Amino acid sequence: MLFTGLPCPSPLRTLFVPSQQLRPVVLSSEPIEQSLPSLRSSKTVMHWGVLDKREKMTLLAKKRSSGAQEPNFSVGDYVLRSRVDEKLRYKLVATWIGPYVVTRADTHSFRVKHVVTGDELDVHASRLKFYADQYLEVNEELLEHISAQGILLMVNKLAEHRWCDVIKSYPSVFSL
Repeated sequence: MLFTGLPCPSPLRTLFVPSQQLRPVVLSSEPIEQSLPSLRSSKTVMHWGVLDKREKMTLLAKKRSSGAQEPNFSVGDYVLRSRVDEKLRYKLVATWIGPYVVTRADTHSFRVKHVVTGDELDVHASRLKFYADQYLEVNEELLEHISAQGILLMVNKLAEHRWCDVIKSYPSVFSL
């Protein structure tokens, strides 16, 4: 029967009932085929809610893991800028310097202007922290504080050196 070329009969084609004689049963897939589209659509609708919930959870997890926060300042506000200095043993230390005035807001960065020097920089939002709103009163005390902070001094050249017997070293005289 395998190699006759005839379609293979279904095992359910004939049902055996012990009290009665064998009787053939014709199976039709027509009712099943009619109900398939409604089953497919109800399954799709059922999964939409699950997919929406999953997408929301994924977005929340990404937002939490990245640590990104929406900037809470706008053009005209005063912000602090982080400067990363390399200290001993290659550890990075962030120093907040400023304030700077936000002069322009781009998609991922901000243009800030230093209050004392007037230098303008493009800075990523993650490197800025809110300091004060646009109504900050910039007085002499604040300007003095700003001008003294975050100054990195570098030796331009050694002017002279000589041996000192008291400290048993070469004290340096240098120009900045």
